[in-house]
Amino acid sequence: MVKEGEPLLCRGNPFCPGCGGLIAVRVVSSVFGKDTVVSMNAGCLGAMAIFPLTAWKVPYTMFTFSHAGGAISGVEVGLRKKNKEMDIFLYGGDGGIFDIGLQTLSAALERGHQVVYMCYDNEAYMNTGVQRSGATPLFSKTKTTPGGKQERKKDIMKIIEAHGDVYAATGSIAYPHDLIRKARRARESGKPAFIHVLAPCPTGWEYDTHLTVELARLAVETGFTVLYEYENGQRRITKLVKERKPVEEYLSEQGRFSHLSPDQVTLIQAEIDQRYDEIISRASLPG
Repeated sequence: MVKEGEPLLCRGNPFCPGCGGLIAVRVVSSVFGKDTVVSMNAGCLGAMAIFPLTAWKVPYTMFTFSHAGGAISGVEVGLRKKNKEMDIFLYGGDGGIFDIGLQTLSAALERGHQVVYMCYDNEAYMNTGVQRSGATPLFSKTKTTPGGKQERKKDIMKIIEAHGDVYAATGSIAYPHDLIRKARRARESGKPAFIHVLAPCPTGWEYDTHLTVELARLAVETGFTVLYEYENGQRRITKLVKERKPVEEYLSEQGRFSHLSPDQVTLIQAEIDQRYDEIISRASLPG
């Protein structure tokens, strides 16, 4: 049994060195106590619990890509009917959140199930061999887009915000205090909550494993990732970058972007500038 205040996740997991997704799950799960149910949809981090072993000290189950949102809704209703006050934490990768499992996630949000959902976004189907997903950014190389993806990344936060009475936030493993505060707010919000965390992946992104946190920081410093939260119809910036670095500094550290031409880098920079300005224009700024 886990004691109150102990980490819910054991150390010593069979993951790739430098896995950003594991860091994200460890940070976010740190705000939950022993009365927690943990679940995920199929993905890389399913290796945390391969029967009969598990790295979790609390009840855990893994669902298929497509129905995690629906299955965890049943768990939430069952606990509520039995008057059991337990937190529910569901995490998954971008394949299961952005694409295959989006239907059941959307339904769970619309019905108002009080679950904290977290997407560790490594921007491709990494578990099955680095295939492109709806989260794969423009011009990124994957096994199914060897010349670079031609479509832009899906804006999952806009989709989540469209559900109305939810708490939603972006987070970064390079800013753990900001991420912990948002995870705590998600847990205490009393409504469906969603946290999107960019999760650098050395295997799929092709970079040295020691650069994981630095790449997450560069993503924020270049505007590739914008840290903010959404609640009650309002966005609030939690980390304002007044002088952004050129996105080329972020792209150049990753083999998945090594094929880019100068014109493609310029297009990516323009896309980031436009998205950054759009988010800032519709949000309140930190004091």
